[in-house]
Amino acid sequence: MIEQSLETAGLLPTYPPRDRSGNSPALDFARVNLAREIIRDRTACGLSQRDLARLVGVPQSTIARVESAKVSATVRMVERIEAALLRAARNRRSQPARGRTSERKWSRS
Repeated sequence: MIEQSLETAGLLPTYPPRDRSGNSPALDFARVNLAREIIRDRTACGLSQRDLARLVGVPQSTIARVESAKVSATVRMVERIEAALLRAARNRRSQPARGRTSERKWSRS
């Protein structure tokens, strides 16, 4: 659902065109696939590129370049991004929903 919304809004990089045999260039396809996963996971966590960059410890432009699928991220960078997204997802699940409290604030008189 999130990916479809992002796709409709034009926020995901497009997959490379296929040749007559139905094949896409492997490196280009891998870059786009990775970028789409990062964008989907980042938005699902409610993070901006700047937020994710802060968690990873890199400039926002690094996240933008990886998400554009125009550059290949190193394995180490992918691991750092993945770790940051996992931490963000855990933190998001452990926080109570906004606007709700765990205790009732009123009493019956």
